Amino acid sequence: MMKNGDAKVRHPHTRTDHRLEISITELSCAAESAPLARRLERLAGVREAIVNPITERAVVRFDAELTNTADIFGVLQRLGVDAGAKLVRLHAPVLGCMCDDCRQRLEERLAGVAGVEAVHLNTDEKSVTVEYVPSRTDARGLREALTGADSTDCCSPDPRDKT
Repeated sequence: MMKNGDAKVRHPHTRTDHRLEISITELSCAAESAPLARRLERLAGVREAIVNPITERAVVRFDAELTNTADIFGVLQRLGVDAGAKLVRLHAPVLGCMCDDCRQRLEERLAGVAGVEAVHLNTDEKSVTVEYVPSRTDARGLREALTGADSTDCCSPDPRDKT
């Protein structure tokens, strides 16, 4: 029989579940990475934080309604961690239409944000992964581009519909 604390509770993926992959440097060992992960997990909305000094990467799963990438970077900055200097990957759900026209508009909106290096849409998962350099990226522009994708109305009318 399992008691509370015997197993880590897994939160289900939701429409606000985001994953942020951050390049980190200057962590020399697991003894430095474990406290950093615990500090990130204390941030409201952070569901899981994994910090790996060997791959020089931190992966943070968070609820976008409770926290945001600026809060996560703020924690890292206050702890003196050199984070995101190389590349960051943000994985987020797309709630709107995924027709060809809407996918193209989303890709163009995201690619038009300064510092965005790549945009990968997954139509099966209805998600997008954006690779960007934080020092060159306007986080507000990224949020606005993603928010604009959450329209539930399809933007491309069926050309066969003559009504």
